Amino acid sequence: EVLAKSLSTPSVGCVEHAVWLLQEMSMMTEKQGCSAAEALLPLGRWLAPIPLHPMSSKALLYGALFGVLLPVTAAIAFLNLKSPFVQPSVGATAKAGRNALLRRGEQSDHYAMAAAYLGWRARASAGEGDAFIYQHGLSREILEMGD
Repeated sequence: EVLAKSLSTPSVGCVEHAVWLLQEMSMMTEKQGCSAAEALLPLGRWLAPIPLHPMSSKALLYGALFGVLLPVTAAIAFLNLKSPFVQPSVGATAKAGRNALLRRGEQSDHYAMAAAYLGWRARASAGEGDAFIYQHGLSREILEMGD
């Protein structure tokens, strides 16, 4: 009923998919006939105020719980941006640097983007950010958007 009063009413299919997703993520109960507040499970109540996609919110929560919040935050930030690996390779050095970043993880794009951003920030604080960007074939503009 709240959504029916909004300026842009979502389709029934979109609402059903959202409810299904929240139930699959253990954020909402499948009980019929209860209010939205009653349907939220404890995890849903914790994450509801966070203005992100539920999966991103849950990732942040688990990142904090497991002590890896910074890389998880970086990965989530780059999900909403372009890949920082958009600069054309400037040679074998950039390609080797890019591959080194990818090999450090489990061949995960998310890990590679987080590693690129965190590595760039660490090197930039030491005055070597430009060298890091060149070495790994990164885009300064995209990295700065993640800041």
